[in-house]
Amino acid sequence: MKKILLMAIAIMMIPMITFAENFVIDLAASSKTIESNLAVMMEVTNGQILSAGGGITVIDHDEKIINGKILMKGKEAAPGFQYGVGLKWLGSDKIGYDEGKDYELNALGLLFAIEYDMLALPGSSKAPVVITAEVSGAPSSLCFEDAKSYIDAKVRASVYVLPNALIFVQVSYYKIKFEDNPEFKFRDSDMFLGVSFQF
Repeated sequence: MKKILLMAIAIMMIPMITFAENFVIDLAASSKTIESNLAVMMEVTNGQILSAGGGITVIDHDEKIINGKILMKGKEAAPGFQYGVGLKWLGSDKIGYDEGKDYELNALGLLFAIEYDMLALPGSSKAPVVITAEVSGAPSSLCFEDAKSYIDAKVRASVYVLPNALIFVQVSYYKIKFEDNPEFKFRDSDMFLGVSFQF
């Protein structure tokens, strides 16, 4: 199942890369975690933006979580404000450790995201700051391998330092439950410092 989902993400991104209007590369690090992501974006109709991408999170040099997501952003609901819905997949061959057992993660969750770009505001309200937040989660019906459910949340504050480069502070939170042992939960929360490049 995991290989099928990875293949589906790769196949989906090939035409998007061909017709993409923007690429975004994110690199972030905390005291124990490194995170990198790539996204491609294209306008589909009437100001709606389709975004697809993936990345990897490495925790304590040992546990690795791969992600893939597709997100449809709507037109600006207000100056600088956008929201979107989509799907997010998380996969890992080794996450969590309890009583001598490593758990596997394979889950496809629903994704909701918002973005507030203050650079798009009119007049004196304009500022080179972007606030973003996203939440994704999967019930047991969309979880496979050892996973029973997951919640993944991120909040980010970014500042433009160049027209196509931002620095950001991000707070992330994972909570994953497992089928075989309902009492054991993998939790991780962290604060990151990172950079984002847009082309």
